[in-house]
Amino acid sequence: MRFGEFLIAEGRVSGDQVGLSLAEQKRRQIPIGLLAMHSGLLSSSEVHRILRAQSHRRAWRRFGDVAREMGLLTGAEVQTLLARQRRTRPRLGQILVEQGAVAPRQLGPLVERHRTLVRLDEMSSSWDRAV
Repeated sequence: MRFGEFLIAEGRVSGDQVGLSLAEQKRRQIPIGLLAMHSGLLSSSEVHRILRAQSHRRAWRRFGDVAREMGLLTGAEVQTLLARQRRTRPRLGQILVEQGAVAPRQLGPLVERHRTLVRLDEMSSSWDRAV
């Protein structure tokens, strides 16, 4: 169970609050092209070439997929950039606190309870597979 789902199930926030916070999280995330430029993997002109190729396709394609198809990034490089992107974006709980949906002093205990439930669920799943 993801953290937002946990908070909704606990009655701490509404689905709308989680949805708005997830949209804000996505808005604040650093674009993968910018991360690739800062990492020295792509030049500015290569990022623009990828963006142009993205916009000329009938169906929208992810930046990393287009860059791989063009031979400008490897699959491993895309995965590394995506991991960096996940690490640098604000956490859902942080945004919910900023928006006043969760009190700052409540966030830590909620995160810990969620982690405990996730671990118990993983243990239960592995036990079910073993039996």
